[in-house]
Amino acid sequence: MNFSYDKLKKYLRTLGDVASEGESEVLGDKVPLLVSACYSACRARIFGSERLVLLCQHERGLSPEQVQLHAALISAHYSLPLLFVFQHGTREFCAALIVANIPFVIVGRQIFVPGAAMAITEAKFNKGTPAPIRRFTPLGQVILLYHLQRREHGDQLSFQQLLSDLKIHKVYVSRSARDLEHAGLAQIMSTGRHRQLVFPYDRRKTWEMAQPFLISPVKRSIRLEQLPPGLPLAGPSALAALTNLNDDPVTTYAGYALALAPGAARQYSGSRVELWRYNPTLLCEQSGVVDKLSLFLSLKDNQDPRIQSELAAMMEALPW
Repeated sequence: MNFSYDKLKKYLRTLGDVASEGESEVLGDKVPLLVSACYSACRARIFGSERLVLLCQHERGLSPEQVQLHAALISAHYSLPLLFVFQHGTREFCAALIVANIPFVIVGRQIFVPGAAMAITEAKFNKGTPAPIRRFTPLGQVILLYHLQRREHGDQLSFQQLLSDLKIHKVYVSRSARDLEHAGLAQIMSTGRHRQLVFPYDRRKTWEMAQPFLISPVKRSIRLEQLPPGLPLAGPSALAALTNLNDDPVTTYAGYALALAPGAARQYSGSRVELWRYNPTLLCEQSGVVDKLSLFLSLKDNQDPRIQSELAAMMEALPW
Protein backbone atom coordinates (compact mmCIF):
# COMPACT_ATOMS: atom_id res chain seq x y z
CA MET A 1 0.00 0.00 0.00
CA ASN A 2 0.99 3.66 -0.06
CA PHE A 3 3.07 5.70 2.34
CA SER A 4 0.07 6.60 4.49
CA TYR A 5 -0.67 2.97 5.26
CA ASP A 6 2.99 2.36 6.12
CA LYS A 7 2.82 5.27 8.58
CA LEU A 8 -0.33 3.78 10.07
CA LYS A 9 1.37 0.41 10.55
CA LYS A 10 4.35 2.05 12.27
CA TYR A 11 2.07 3.99 14.59
CA LEU A 12 0.04 0.91 15.48
CA ARG A 13 3.27 -0.95 16.22
CA THR A 14 4.09 1.63 18.91
CA LEU A 15 0.74 0.77 20.50
CA GLY A 16 1.51 -2.94 20.54
CA ASP A 17 -0.50 -3.95 17.47
CA VAL A 18 1.00 -5.58 14.38
CA ALA A 19 -1.20 -4.73 11.42
CA SER A 20 -1.27 -7.08 8.44
CA GLU A 21 -0.27 -6.04 4.94
CA GLY A 22 -3.07 -4.13 3.28
CA GLU A 23 -5.02 -5.59 0.38
CA SER A 24 -6.09 -2.79 -1.95
CA GLU A 25 -9.82 -2.14 -2.29
CA VAL A 26 -11.38 -0.08 -5.09
CA LEU A 27 -14.24 1.94 -3.65
CA GLY A 28 -15.31 3.50 -6.94
CA ASP A 29 -17.17 0.39 -8.01
CA LYS A 30 -19.51 0.49 -5.02
CA VAL A 31 -19.84 4.02 -3.64
CA PRO A 32 -20.39 7.45 -5.25
CA LEU A 33 -17.34 8.96 -6.93
CA LEU A 34 -17.43 12.04 -4.68
CA VAL A 35 -16.97 9.70 -1.71
CA SER A 36 -14.45 7.27 -3.19
CA ALA A 37 -12.26 10.16 -4.38
CA CYS A 38 -11.68 11.18 -0.76
CA TYR A 39 -9.95 7.94 0.25
CA SER A 40 -7.52 5.23 -0.70
CA ALA A 41 -8.79 1.99 0.79
CA CYS A 42 -7.51 -1.42 1.78
CA ARG A 43 -8.54 -4.46 3.74
CA ALA A 44 -6.27 -5.23 6.69
CA ARG A 45 -6.27 -7.06 9.99
CA ILE A 46 -5.93 -4.48 12.77
CA PHE A 47 -6.47 -5.02 16.51
CA GLY A 48 -7.44 -8.63 15.85
CA SER A 49 -10.22 -7.89 13.35
CA GLU A 50 -10.46 -7.62 9.59
CA ARG A 51 -11.27 -3.98 8.77
CA LEU A 52 -11.82 -1.72 5.80
CA VAL A 53 -9.17 0.97 6.22
CA LEU A 54 -10.03 4.34 4.68
CA LEU A 55 -7.01 6.63 4.28
CA CYS A 56 -8.19 10.20 3.76
CA GLN A 57 -6.63 11.83 0.67
CA HIS A 58 -8.69 15.03 0.80
CA GLU A 59 -6.26 17.95 0.65
CA ARG A 60 -8.28 20.34 2.81
CA GLY A 61 -9.63 17.69 5.16
CA LEU A 62 -13.21 16.70 5.87
CA SER A 63 -15.80 17.86 8.37
CA PRO A 64 -17.17 15.42 10.97
CA GLU A 65 -20.54 15.59 9.22
CA GLN A 66 -18.96 14.55 5.92
CA VAL A 67 -17.17 11.64 7.59
CA GLN A 68 -20.43 10.48 9.19
CA LEU A 69 -22.19 10.62 5.81
CA HIS A 70 -19.35 8.74 4.13
CA ALA A 71 -19.41 6.10 6.88
CA ALA A 72 -23.12 5.52 6.31
CA LEU A 73 -22.73 5.26 2.53
CA ILE A 74 -19.72 2.93 2.68
CA SER A 75 -21.24 0.73 5.42
CA ALA A 76 -24.23 0.11 3.17
CA HIS A 77 -21.93 -1.82 0.80
CA TYR A 78 -19.42 -3.40 3.21
CA SER A 79 -19.97 -5.69 6.17
CA LEU A 80 -16.43 -5.10 7.48
CA PRO A 81 -15.98 -2.61 10.33
CA LEU A 82 -14.58 0.69 9.07
CA LEU A 83 -11.44 2.48 10.24
CA PHE A 84 -10.89 6.07 9.05
CA VAL A 85 -7.30 7.34 8.97
CA PHE A 86 -6.39 11.04 8.88
CA GLN A 87 -3.18 13.04 8.86
CA HIS A 88 -4.61 15.88 10.93
CA GLY A 89 -7.58 16.59 13.19
CA THR A 90 -8.65 19.18 15.72
CA ARG A 91 -9.93 18.49 19.21
CA GLU A 92 -13.47 19.29 18.07
CA PHE A 93 -13.15 16.99 15.05
CA CYS A 94 -12.08 14.08 17.27
CA ALA A 95 -14.81 14.74 19.81
CA ALA A 96 -17.51 14.77 17.12
CA LEU A 97 -16.35 11.42 15.71
CA ILE A 98 -16.25 9.93 19.20
CA VAL A 99 -19.84 11.03 19.85
CA ALA A 100 -20.83 9.48 16.50
CA ASN A 101 -18.93 6.29 17.50
CA ILE A 102 -16.85 6.32 14.31
CA PRO A 103 -13.48 4.51 14.65
CA PHE A 104 -10.57 6.66 13.50
CA VAL A 105 -6.82 7.19 13.70
CA ILE A 106 -4.86 10.42 13.42
CA VAL A 107 -1.44 8.97 12.67
CA GLY A 108 1.07 9.57 15.44
CA ARG A 109 -1.38 11.40 17.67
CA GLN A 110 -4.83 10.00 18.30
CA ILE A 111 -6.73 6.72 18.02
CA PHE A 112 -10.32 5.71 18.78
CA VAL A 113 -11.35 2.12 18.08
CA PRO A 114 -14.14 1.08 20.50
CA GLY A 115 -13.42 -2.24 22.14
CA ALA A 116 -9.81 -2.26 20.98
CA ALA A 117 -7.86 0.93 21.63
CA MET A 118 -8.23 4.53 22.66
CA ALA A 119 -5.56 7.21 22.99
CA ILE A 120 -7.42 10.50 23.01
CA THR A 121 -5.83 13.27 25.07
CA GLU A 122 -6.18 17.02 24.91
CA ALA A 123 -2.45 17.34 25.60
CA LYS A 124 -1.70 15.89 22.15
CA PHE A 125 -3.06 19.12 20.68
CA ASN A 126 -0.87 21.22 22.98
CA LYS A 127 2.79 21.39 23.90
CA GLY A 128 4.23 19.02 26.44
CA THR A 129 3.30 15.54 27.55
CA PRO A 130 1.20 15.06 30.71
CA ALA A 131 2.49 12.94 33.53
CA PRO A 132 0.92 9.48 33.58
CA ILE A 133 -2.23 9.26 35.70
CA ARG A 134 -1.73 6.76 38.52
CA ARG A 135 -4.77 7.61 40.63
CA PHE A 136 -7.54 10.13 40.19
CA THR A 137 -7.67 13.09 42.50
CA PRO A 138 -10.61 12.90 44.93
CA LEU A 139 -12.56 15.42 42.81
CA GLY A 140 -11.68 13.55 39.62
CA GLN A 141 -13.15 10.43 41.18
CA VAL A 142 -16.25 12.35 42.28
CA ILE A 143 -16.85 13.64 38.74
CA LEU A 144 -16.50 10.17 37.24
CA LEU A 145 -18.82 8.57 39.82
CA TYR A 146 -21.29 11.43 39.32
CA HIS A 147 -21.41 10.70 35.59
CA LEU A 148 -21.78 6.95 36.12
CA GLN A 149 -24.73 7.38 38.49
CA ARG A 150 -26.60 10.26 36.80
CA ARG A 151 -27.99 8.69 33.66
CA GLU A 152 -30.15 11.72 32.83
CA HIS A 153 -27.06 13.49 31.45
CA GLY A 154 -26.49 10.88 28.75
CA ASP A 155 -22.91 10.64 27.51
CA GLN A 156 -22.17 14.36 27.87
CA LEU A 157 -21.60 16.31 31.07
CA SER A 158 -21.26 20.08 30.96
CA PHE A 159 -18.83 21.91 33.21
CA GLN A 160 -21.68 24.22 34.19
CA GLN A 161 -23.70 21.24 35.43
CA LEU A 162 -20.75 20.08 37.53
CA LEU A 163 -20.26 23.54 39.00
CA SER A 164 -23.95 23.75 39.86
CA ASP A 165 -24.45 20.26 41.28
CA LEU A 166 -21.12 19.64 43.00
CA LYS A 167 -20.49 23.21 44.23
CA ILE A 168 -16.78 23.14 43.40
CA HIS A 169 -14.58 25.81 41.85
CA LYS A 170 -14.22 25.78 38.06
CA VAL A 171 -10.42 25.52 38.34
CA TYR A 172 -10.75 22.17 40.08
CA VAL A 173 -13.36 20.99 37.59
CA SER A 174 -10.94 21.72 34.73
CA ARG A 175 -8.04 19.93 36.40
CA SER A 176 -10.13 16.89 37.25
CA ALA A 177 -11.62 16.77 33.75
CA ARG A 178 -8.11 16.71 32.29
CA ASP A 179 -7.28 13.74 34.50
CA LEU A 180 -10.25 11.84 33.06
CA GLU A 181 -9.16 12.79 29.56
CA HIS A 182 -5.56 11.74 30.09
CA ALA A 183 -6.80 8.39 31.40
CA GLY A 184 -8.66 7.85 28.12
CA LEU A 185 -12.13 7.84 29.69
CA ALA A 186 -13.48 11.13 28.39
CA GLN A 187 -12.84 13.93 25.92
CA ILE A 188 -13.04 17.65 26.72
CA MET A 189 -15.08 19.40 24.03
CA SER A 190 -15.43 23.18 23.73
CA THR A 191 -18.04 25.20 21.84
CA GLY A 192 -17.34 28.86 22.41
CA ARG A 193 -17.29 29.33 26.17
CA HIS A 194 -19.28 26.16 26.76
CA ARG A 195 -17.15 23.17 27.81
CA GLN A 196 -18.25 19.62 28.43
CA LEU A 197 -16.95 16.13 28.98
CA VAL A 198 -17.90 13.57 26.35
CA PHE A 199 -17.77 9.93 27.46
CA PRO A 200 -17.32 7.63 24.44
CA TYR A 201 -17.99 4.33 26.23
CA ASP A 202 -21.10 3.04 27.95
CA ARG A 203 -21.20 3.34 31.72
CA ARG A 204 -20.33 -0.26 32.57
CA LYS A 205 -17.27 -0.25 30.29
CA THR A 206 -16.19 3.16 31.62
CA TRP A 207 -16.42 1.81 35.17
CA GLU A 208 -14.35 -1.24 34.26
CA MET A 209 -11.71 0.84 32.47
CA ALA A 210 -11.47 3.23 35.43
CA GLN A 211 -10.64 0.57 38.03
CA PRO A 212 -6.84 1.10 38.01
CA PHE A 213 -7.34 4.80 38.78
CA LEU A 214 -9.92 4.53 41.57
CA ILE A 215 -9.20 4.33 45.30
CA SER A 216 -11.19 3.76 48.45
CA PRO A 217 -12.74 7.04 49.62
CA VAL A 218 -11.91 6.13 53.23
CA LYS A 219 -8.75 7.63 54.72
CA ARG A 220 -9.27 6.25 58.22
CA SER A 221 -11.98 5.49 60.78
CA ILE A 222 -12.65 6.87 64.25
CA ARG A 223 -15.24 6.25 66.96
CA LEU A 224 -17.51 9.08 68.15
CA GLU A 225 -20.14 9.11 70.87
CA GLN A 226 -21.69 12.37 69.66
CA LEU A 227 -22.20 12.55 65.90
CA PRO A 228 -22.26 15.72 63.80
CA PRO A 229 -25.66 16.12 62.07
CA GLY A 230 -26.28 14.86 58.55
CA LEU A 231 -23.75 12.05 58.30
CA PRO A 232 -24.88 9.35 55.82
CA LEU A 233 -24.63 5.65 56.53
CA ALA A 234 -21.47 4.06 55.16
CA GLY A 235 -19.55 0.78 55.22
CA PRO A 236 -21.43 -2.35 56.38
CA SER A 237 -24.31 -0.21 57.70
CA ALA A 238 -24.93 1.31 54.25
CA LEU A 239 -24.68 -2.12 52.62
CA ALA A 240 -27.18 -3.46 55.16
CA ALA A 241 -29.58 -0.63 54.25
CA LEU A 242 -29.33 -1.52 50.55
CA THR A 243 -29.19 -5.34 50.67
CA ASN A 244 -30.08 -8.32 52.88
CA LEU A 245 -26.94 -8.00 54.98
CA ASN A 246 -27.44 -7.80 58.74
CA ASP A 247 -25.98 -4.60 60.16
CA ASP A 248 -23.04 -4.65 62.53
CA PRO A 249 -23.66 -3.85 66.20
CA VAL A 250 -21.61 -0.69 65.64
CA THR A 251 -23.24 1.62 63.09
CA THR A 252 -20.91 3.14 60.49
CA TYR A 253 -21.21 6.64 59.03
CA ALA A 254 -19.18 8.73 56.56
CA GLY A 255 -17.86 12.21 57.24
CA TYR A 256 -15.67 14.79 55.55
CA ALA A 257 -13.57 17.60 57.02
CA LEU A 258 -15.16 17.21 60.46
CA ALA A 259 -14.34 19.82 63.08
CA LEU A 260 -13.85 17.65 66.15
CA ALA A 261 -13.42 18.89 69.68
CA PRO A 262 -10.20 17.78 71.43
CA GLY A 263 -10.65 14.31 72.89
CA ALA A 264 -13.89 13.66 70.96
CA ALA A 265 -12.55 10.50 69.32
CA ARG A 266 -12.96 7.31 71.32
CA GLN A 267 -11.11 4.04 71.04
CA TYR A 268 -13.79 1.50 71.91
CA SER A 269 -17.16 3.26 72.31
CA GLY A 270 -19.55 5.18 70.09
CA SER A 271 -20.40 4.93 66.41
CA ARG A 272 -17.80 4.32 63.75
CA VAL A 273 -17.16 7.29 61.44
CA GLU A 274 -15.18 6.88 58.24
CA LEU A 275 -13.26 10.01 57.33
CA TRP A 276 -13.52 10.33 53.54
CA ARG A 277 -11.26 11.91 50.93
CA TYR A 278 -14.27 13.73 49.45
CA ASN A 279 -17.65 14.85 50.72
CA PRO A 280 -19.91 11.76 50.60
CA THR A 281 -23.07 13.87 50.44
CA LEU A 282 -22.10 15.09 46.94
CA LEU A 283 -23.01 11.70 45.50
CA CYS A 284 -25.74 10.43 47.82
CA GLU A 285 -28.56 8.98 45.71
CA GLN A 286 -30.68 7.70 48.59
CA SER A 287 -31.29 9.96 51.55
CA GLY A 288 -29.00 9.06 54.41
CA VAL A 289 -26.87 6.47 52.54
CA VAL A 290 -23.62 6.91 50.60
CA ASP A 291 -23.65 6.21 46.86
CA LYS A 292 -23.26 2.62 45.71
CA LEU A 293 -20.06 3.00 43.71
CA SER A 294 -18.21 4.75 46.53
CA LEU A 295 -19.57 2.09 48.87
CA PHE A 296 -18.18 -0.63 46.61
CA LEU A 297 -14.76 1.03 46.54
CA SER A 298 -14.75 1.31 50.32
CA LEU A 299 -15.62 -2.37 50.87
CA LYS A 300 -14.12 -4.25 47.92
CA ASP A 301 -11.09 -5.34 49.98
CA ASN A 302 -13.15 -6.39 53.00
CA GLN A 303 -12.49 -10.09 53.71
CA ASP A 304 -15.93 -10.91 55.16
CA PRO A 305 -17.60 -13.34 52.68
CA ARG A 306 -21.07 -12.07 53.64
CA ILE A 307 -20.09 -8.54 52.68
CA GLN A 308 -18.51 -9.69 49.42
CA SER A 309 -21.62 -11.68 48.50
CA GLU A 310 -24.02 -8.78 49.10
CA LEU A 311 -21.62 -6.32 47.47
CA ALA A 312 -21.56 -8.44 44.32
CA ALA A 313 -25.37 -8.65 44.31
CA MET A 314 -25.65 -4.87 44.68
CA MET A 315 -23.29 -4.24 41.76
CA GLU A 316 -25.01 -6.80 39.57
CA ALA A 317 -28.34 -5.02 40.08
CA LEU A 318 -27.04 -1.59 39.05
CA PRO A 319 -28.93 -0.14 36.03
CA TRP A 320 -25.89 0.69 33.92
